[in-house]
Amino acid sequence: DGNPALVVAICTGNVEMVKALWELHMQSGGSADMSDKDGNPAFVVAIRMGKAEMFKVLWELHMQSGGSADVRDKDGNSLLVVATCTGNVEMFKLPLVVLLV
Repeated sequence: DGNPALVVAICTGNVEMVKALWELHMQSGGSADMSDKDGNPAFVVAIRMGKAEMFKVLWELHMQSGGSADVRDKDGNSLLVVATCTGNVEMFKLPLVVLLV
């Protein structure tokens, strides 16, 4: 039913807490598509909050855990669409960089 601790860690920019929560999630049999209570992947939450560093950390964890590069929010929007909707150019560039690497 989502992970409110993860959302708080993303919001506060606590990289170590995000990594610890991710590790705990994976050790308990969770998937690489760790989501918030609304069903949005964690890095979608980071994009919407304008947390570039958190996005990068979460994306790396997601990919290392076998996650798909074709990630969508709960409404089916791609990362690029989600980033565009923020109106933040830096957040718009992030999905381009990770998807083109």
